[in-house]
Amino acid sequence: MGTSTYAGGLAGQNAGTITQSYATGAVSATDAAAGALVGVNLYSSVEQSFATGSVQGQGGGGGIAGFNYGPVTISSDVFWNTQTTGATVAVVSVANGAQVGNAQGLTTAQMSNPVSFGSTYDFGPGGVWAMPAGATHPVLRWQLGQ
Repeated sequence: MGTSTYAGGLAGQNAGTITQSYATGAVSATDAAAGALVGVNLYSSVEQSFATGSVQGQGGGGGIAGFNYGPVTISSDVFWNTQTTGATVAVVSVANGAQVGNAQGLTTAQMSNPVSFGSTYDFGPGGVWAMPAGATHPVLRWQLGQ
């Protein structure tokens, strides 16, 4: 892996499970690939999460991750905004048996519609997620004080 520093909107490095989370800030890495959500996934998983912030890296920018190493699971309920991130791929590079996973790129219009997130995102009255009027992406319900 070397000494490169990986940058991600939520985490620079993930060695566990990321779930029910999102990142909206811009990400830039000068010496490695960058991910709008995670810089590097190491033997880990990402589920029910998304990213919307712009991403740039020396090795490219991934809508979800810059680099997956080892067995990594990125489920189909992980998304990135293809318009705001500028990323055309979910993951820039993989090694040691890793795959890019099943993340899906969505447009801003799609990110604004709860239906785009499938059945695993609970937008119900007591659910984890909420879509405020006029929002361009969901938020965690607790952020609304509900």
